[in-house]
Amino acid sequence: MLSTLTNPKLLLIALSLFSLASFAYAGPLTPPSNLTATATPSDVSLDWVDNSSKENGFAIERSTDGSVFAEIERVLENIINYTDNAVSQGVTYWYRVRGFKTNRNGSESYSGYSNTATATIPNSYSQSSYYSQSAYYSQSSYYSQAGYYSEGFYYSQGGYYSQASYYSQASYFSG
Repeated sequence: MLSTLTNPKLLLIALSLFSLASFAYAGPLTPPSNLTATATPSDVSLDWVDNSSKENGFAIERSTDGSVFAEIERVLENIINYTDNAVSQGVTYWYRVRGFKTNRNGSESYSGYSNTATATIPNSYSQSSYYSQSAYYSQSSYYSQAGYYSEGFYYSQGGYYSQASYYSQASYFSG
């Protein structure tokens, strides 16, 4: 050991090895699991299980076609949920999550991906209405009229419209 301390080349090599060992990556990150996505008309809530104690955080990725993903956000370690507010109604989104660790040299290491979860954003409202109107009018004197008129319609956002009407008039005039 004394020769290592007195030999500058050996000292430099020993310090380099020590330095590399202290900056070495502590092993692979275990990927998150059980990713779920729950959609509302204005957002998607993501939840997952954190299976690693070594990550610095999680990278959340999203796709609109299920094959090309882009990172949309990062959350800190031990966070197991995220809400995506940048969504559009009627669109299906695919999500996946992976852990990341920033190494001491500034590079990043990643876990494998979680399972992929899918959510379709519903429309903000589902409109259905039913309207019914009926009227009966009767007048009698020298002239008699009886009539029944009804109109009903059902309208839904899906584009169905129906209208039915019946009008009847009978008159008798005597003079």
